[in-house]
Amino acid sequence: MSVRLERRYKVLLGPQGEVLFDIAAPPTGPMAPLLIYAGGEHALLRRNAEDDLVLDWLHPDVRLRLKESKEAIVVERAGAGAGGVTEYRVPVALVGALPAPVLAAVS
Repeated sequence: MSVRLERRYKVLLGPQGEVLFDIAAPPTGPMAPLLIYAGGEHALLRRNAEDDLVLDWLHPDVRLRLKESKEAIVVERAGAGAGGVTEYRVPVALVGALPAPVLAAVS
């Protein structure tokens, strides 16, 4: 399993409480994705069994919304010239603490 730290992403907060993450598209596609959140400054986007992406330093407004959300929206954009956008909804799992490899990645 790969845990990658993502500091370059955008977050949009919608008027109906939705949270949208705009990230660069990793090489592999999402399969049964899950957003794991423990209420702090970081969230873990588990894109598939082999690819975990740590969303680093969430804004306080985003943290509040995630605590109340059952799902989020993820938009993955391919690099310049590659074209292609993938958009999907991902369930939000509220947990007591993020997994140890995530905490090690942000230390």
